[in-house]
Amino acid sequence: MTKAIILASGKGSRFKNETPKQFLEIKGYPVLVHSLRYFQECIEIDEIVVVTIKKYINKTRELINKNNITKVKKIVMGGEVRQESSRIGVECCGEGTKYVLIHDAVRPLITIKLLNKLIKTVKKYNAVVPVIPFSDTIVEIGDKGLIKSIPNRVDMMRIQTPQAFKYELIKQAHEKALRDGVINSPDDSGLILRIGIPVYTVRGEENNVKITFPTDFQIASKLFELK
Repeated sequence: MTKAIILASGKGSRFKNETPKQFLEIKGYPVLVHSLRYFQECIEIDEIVVVTIKKYINKTRELINKNNITKVKKIVMGGEVRQESSRIGVECCGEGTKYVLIHDAVRPLITIKLLNKLIKTVKKYNAVVPVIPFSDTIVEIGDKGLIKSIPNRVDMMRIQTPQAFKYELIKQAHEKALRDGVINSPDDSGLILRIGIPVYTVRGEENNVKITFPTDFQIASKLFELK
């Protein structure tokens, strides 16, 4: 069984809006609903777990019912940081889960094509993430804001979600991180690397933008208009 975990528990402190960005509307639907629809429509996904904010659990349930997202089997409260929310989602998948895809709800422009590519690849390599290249030069900043180094951007990629893993491996990775006191890793693939498992990459999609700042919301809105 292949399951998806949709992380919708971010508070959006950088977005500076009273309403968390995953509940703001684009083209008449909340960002969360847009993301969920792709997983609902992907025939390779069997069930969905949504991890959200405590005060928005009822609203999340209402949105899921209203929009007929029938694959959602669990709606649970997230943690204080992304890693904790991801671990909660992983723990909720339970027995019978063979593969899991972990996705940020605030990436509402994923495609079924990308989902299918990740699912096909994870069955071969056990851990796979989508990446896209940088267009700008990348710099490493040191003390006082001074440039410390300029890495070769050919060797650098931007990582996206969904990220796909063999279930037992991501479960093991989260358990070890918890035992080791690692509590704020920004990315699930980093936890997989900590247990010595290689992470394969596939080409992501430029339109798979993450809404973090108000300008990202504007970009996503425009991209939806162009679809």
